[in-house]
This record gives sequence, structure tokens and C-alpha cells, in this order.
Amino acid sequence: MLSWDGRNFNCPGKSAETFYHGGNSLQERVIPVLVLQYIDRRRTERSSYQIAVTNINTMPTLAQFSLIVKEVAELQSQLLLTEAGERRIRLMFEAVGSGSLALSGTSSGEIENGQLVVSADKQIQSVYVQLSGPVEEIRVSHPDGEYDIQPIAIRLHQPRQESTISDGWEDTIKSELDLKILKYIDKHGSISEDEIIELTDSTRAPRRFSKAYQSGFFTSLPFSLKISTTQGTTYIKE
Repeated sequence: MLSWDGRNFNCPGKSAETFYHGGNSLQERVIPVLVLQYIDRRRTERSSYQIAVTNINTMPTLAQFSLIVKEVAELQSQLLLTEAGERRIRLMFEAVGSGSLALSGTSSGEIENGQLVVSADKQIQSVYVQLSGPVEEIRVSHPDGEYDIQPIAIRLHQPRQESTISDGWEDTIKSELDLKILKYIDKHGSISEDEIIELTDSTRAPRRFSKAYQSGFFTSLPFSLKISTTQGTTYIKE
């Protein structure tokens, strides 16, 4: 039986040597059944990072903010930093409240399985989170546990309430172009920016529609909208 800290092999001048133990058969003598290898403790310590969120902008169906994951304690082992290179960190977003959320877009980084993968110490200018129902806070955490990162809570400016759906929602849309786009989405289920240009015969229509959407002008729709940025920008009916 071996002690948990390997003190049996703590021999002066030989602690860094690899120990091989073979069995009784000839094959086991060639292929060891136990190998103990020295590892520098400094190379196994987890780096500490801190999640920082700024420029929080809350809309009826969307939250937008800037995000960065910064290292707060640099390890003494420069070898570890060199070998690690660019550190990719996975973040998970959860709704606090009775509502729900979905990560819908980002200006940089990658969205994988509903989670955001970022590079350490690199600012992300815009993260878009689709909101549904009352959401008071957005909890951001590091689910992998690969690094020492404390979760944070993004407090939304105002607790969101369920939007009131009006039977005459079309009358609440002031822009004829916006109404035309929304009717298309209601009928076909989605629309891309290229389709908006083709539908309205205007290259400025996608930008105007995006601004109206982010400003919360479409709160009385009988459906909710989700933004997908996988291949360009697409508005999807939910």
C-alpha cells in the first residue's frame, strides 16, 4: 500500500526519477503494470481568472453586454504559460428567475452547445442573450472547472415581465417595412438579412429592423424572435 503523497519514493536526489514496477511474468517485466512519474506541482496548479461584464444593455427580449475573462494570479512557472499558449475558457449562462434564456450571438469567441468559449484576456465587445419570461439576473459560470473562476451574476436593469400579447399586434407596428418583415417571419418561420433586402428592396432595411428589434419595439407580437448568427444574421420565430 502506498501513501497518498508518495512519500515512499521521496529519496534525496532521486525524487524526479520515474519508477517502474513489473509483474512476475515475462510480459509484465517488459510492460510495467505500475509507473510513477514525478510532476512539478507548479505545473498542476489551476490559474485563477475573473469574469468582468460591462456595458449592460437590457431590452424586453434581449440582453447585450461586453465581457472579458482576465487572469488575476499569474503562476511562477513560465514554462506552463509557454506550453499553454492561448487559453480557451468555456462559460455557461443561466437565468435567475422564472424565465429562461438562450445565448444567441457574439461578436467574437465561439458558441458551442449553448455555451460561450472565449480566449483569456481578450475583450468580447458584444454578447447577445435571448430572454424569455421574467429574468432578474444572468448567472455566468465556468462549468468545466479547469480553471479557478468564481461565478458572477449580471443584474438586469429592471426585472422583466411577460410581454402582453395583443390580438391587434399589427396595429402596434409603426413602420410598414417592419410590419412586412414580421408578417414574413410569422408565415415562413424565419428570415435572413439577404431575404429582408430582397423582400423590402432596401439595403438599409436589415439595419433598421435590427435597431427596432434591439430597442424593444416588438413586445406585442404573438410570437418571440430569436437571433441566429451561425451563417449571417437570421431572425427565427419561436
